[in-house]
Amino acid sequence: MLQVLPDNAIWLKDSVEHFCPADNMVILESGASVEYEFMVISMGLKPNFKGICGLKTALNDYDNVSTIYSEKYAVKTYECFQNFKRGTAVFSAPAGPIPYAAATLEIAYFASNYFRNRKQLNDVTIVYANANDALFPVDLYEDAVHRIAEKLNVCVQFGVNLVRIIPENNKAVFACTRAPENTTCLKYSFLHVCTPMEPPDALKKSKNLMTTGKFVDVDKRTLQHRKFTNVFALGDCASLPTSKTVGAISVQSYVVFKNLMNAMEGKDIEPMYDGYTASPIFTGYDSLMLAEFDYDKEPRPTFPFNIDKEKAWLFHLQYTVMPYIYWNYMLKGTWDGPETFRKIFHLEFLRLRKESAYLGCK
Repeated sequence: MLQVLPDNAIWLKDSVEHFCPADNMVILESGASVEYEFMVISMGLKPNFKGICGLKTALNDYDNVSTIYSEKYAVKTYECFQNFKRGTAVFSAPAGPIPYAAATLEIAYFASNYFRNRKQLNDVTIVYANANDALFPVDLYEDAVHRIAEKLNVCVQFGVNLVRIIPENNKAVFACTRAPENTTCLKYSFLHVCTPMEPPDALKKSKNLMTTGKFVDVDKRTLQHRKFTNVFALGDCASLPTSKTVGAISVQSYVVFKNLMNAMEGKDIEPMYDGYTASPIFTGYDSLMLAEFDYDKEPRPTFPFNIDKEKAWLFHLQYTVMPYIYWNYMLKGTWDGPETFRKIFHLEFLRLRKESAYLGCK
């Protein structure tokens, strides 16, 4: 953290206890208070382990239940894969917004590839139990991830929400999303869980900052708070109706920067953010599909070809190029998303297409 912190920034090694936006003040856990003229909130979300009965016991005391949505249990997930020999592997996805929702599906894809490489796939049933009615919120990519799931022998179930785990019997209880009183029980050999998410405690205590859906209440175009005009928010904790990914934050951070400068200089706030988000979906050890879209659920591809196909070069782009961009540009505030590259690629694509058509006529 210290290595990437700007030299002129003051790092308070403390946590926020609660916010007092009416007084332009933040109360810290140490009891100290910090006054501000402007504030940017980007606190993310946290796993709600209490949202699933029996989950904490299963994670702590049993070696066949894990989650990648917590740094405490991420390594355990791989250990579970290594110990798994045969039977049913169940992967759950909750209802409601979660950070990088594609990861709940990716881990099932990974399981299929992993078991295939170990020649175990014939002895394994992979079930993806999804509380939502679709695998992906954009129709074009929805069809693509369905095809991939079928290819990888991932059995998809919709409208089932994990509510209870009985780890001593290896049973997972799911409630029907449309009729929660109706439940079904799945017997598992391995269970991967994505918990429901909730805001950090400091935000839960600051209800005047929040929406009824428990997100920081900001305008979706400007990222300025609807009530407190000197407050901005971005990332997973903000009330933005788009997928919560790093790709989204890269554009949101630019919008917050521009509008924060406008607010500090007394200028008009600009409605700049269109909901762009990028969701890279790893489909194998060397393949990836890049889903990009906006608030209207319309595709917003950076590369104007084969946007609903998994590609090896996209995998290597995400694996090698994007980390470099993150550390060297995004953290330094000089990366505001792929819009410039999108324009270049699309213009070049149109030029080549016109050239090909001309040569075809000749």
